[in-house]
Amino acid sequence: MAEESNLFTRLCRLPDSVTLQILTAYCYEDLHGDGLDGNPDNGVFRLGRNWTKLTEVHWNNILKRSAEFWSFIDLSWPIELIEYHAGLSQGTPLKVRWKLPLGPSETPILGRLYLSGSTDLDRLSKKWNLVCTHWLEDIQLGVEGRLTEEKVALLTGLLDLCPPNVKALRIWLAQDAGAHEASISLPPRLMSNLSNLRLHHCGVSGPFSPFLETIEVVTGNVNVYDIFQILSGCQVLKSCTFDVDSESGAFLPPKTWALRPSPLGLPHMRRLKLGQLSEPTFGWLYTRVLLEEVPDLEVTIDFPGGAEPSFLLPARFQACASRAHSLSVWRTGEVKYHFDTQHVHSFNLNYDVPVSPLYLRYKPALSFSPFKFLRRLSIGTFAIQYYDLWTRTLYQVPYLTNIHICGCHTKLSAILKVFCEGAPFVCPQLSIISLEDDDTWKWEEGLSEEIISLQKDATDSCLEHLLRCRADKGIPIQKLILSGYSWWNEGPERWNPLVGSIVLNEDMWTDPW
Repeated sequence: MAEESNLFTRLCRLPDSVTLQILTAYCYEDLHGDGLDGNPDNGVFRLGRNWTKLTEVHWNNILKRSAEFWSFIDLSWPIELIEYHAGLSQGTPLKVRWKLPLGPSETPILGRLYLSGSTDLDRLSKKWNLVCTHWLEDIQLGVEGRLTEEKVALLTGLLDLCPPNVKALRIWLAQDAGAHEASISLPPRLMSNLSNLRLHHCGVSGPFSPFLETIEVVTGNVNVYDIFQILSGCQVLKSCTFDVDSESGAFLPPKTWALRPSPLGLPHMRRLKLGQLSEPTFGWLYTRVLLEEVPDLEVTIDFPGGAEPSFLLPARFQACASRAHSLSVWRTGEVKYHFDTQHVHSFNLNYDVPVSPLYLRYKPALSFSPFKFLRRLSIGTFAIQYYDLWTRTLYQVPYLTNIHICGCHTKLSAILKVFCEGAPFVCPQLSIISLEDDDTWKWEEGLSEEIISLQKDATDSCLEHLLRCRADKGIPIQKLILSGYSWWNEGPERWNPLVGSIVLNEDMWTDPW
């Protein structure tokens, strides 16, 4: 009677689709990881099981119609539970977790018991075959534990049982701290039709599928020669990520390896992410591949300790920079520029910069000489110590229309004065100014409140002088954007007669324009 009466409650009279959305939101954490990593895309985690309590009430029938609740399988489960989950998955890509058992040498007593019960090949194969019968084209496999040669062979054997129509495969190896990174060999039958391959914390040997469109290697032990072999052997690749460790990224092949009459083109590539490469290995790959033609390119380069922050774009990249319309600079070596409407290049230049004094971290490493036709410039952190460098840069970009400057408001007066200099003015086409206070003045030592107040007033006066001078010359600033959470919001309406509009932006982390 209690169960029947529940059917007349307002909650139970909701449409099943609405109820399912509520239950899915309530169980989000259970379905998306165990809290050890907030990004479920990084692998297959042990998912929470608290949501199973909902199956004990009226909602059980609704949950059975939602494949998302049944798409996670652990190979340590009894075969009956695996069959139950797989049957309710409705063809949804299954996420399979396999906790590698301990070997006899790792725990002499418990290891033998655990190994005999968990790696029985016949039993494991039955579970795996059961899972594969419910897979259509997408496999997500998370493998945790310390890999030995025996376990690598067992993993390879399982992959050999996969159906040949598999299109997507992700392998995530969560190994113990200090364990040597493993490299596995994918069976040729599995590789024949594979179009998407993602490897986390492991390497893989080819040959790779000629139909491969996406490959992602995160902290894998591939080197720049392996990267070149993949790029040259898989000509329909559209998206690649090679986030390798620093040791592999520093491996420099001989100059005679993979020589070509002309650099390799990547006509289908839409996005390519490379890191962490040394400068020589990046140069080796640059001479062999037309990297600059990739619409979305991100490169991370590690420099040796003690190296002076200084980087000049290679010649073909300079040609791209000369067409760039937007440039963003953050700290020493984080640079991004856009050109040809569809292309964006990002360079992360990792220098061993001293922590103190802080301003050393804000010296731009990249030479800005190729950027002649910029329309937008974003200075992520302005340090007064590099005033001369930024002044020279502003004199070199006469077509600039938008500028964003983030820095300590007590130090911004110097850079604001530049826009009132010259005949004609520096950046005569400038129409939008965005200023962000980074609040670092709050932590400056040795400055009294009176001095800070005077410096604030000086910046205010410089900004008003800039707006008035540009207005008097007939080239007024059309929009002034100020960080609305800081001191800028103290009476900015007094500048209304001098500027087209004033905007207080609460979120300067997004595009300020």
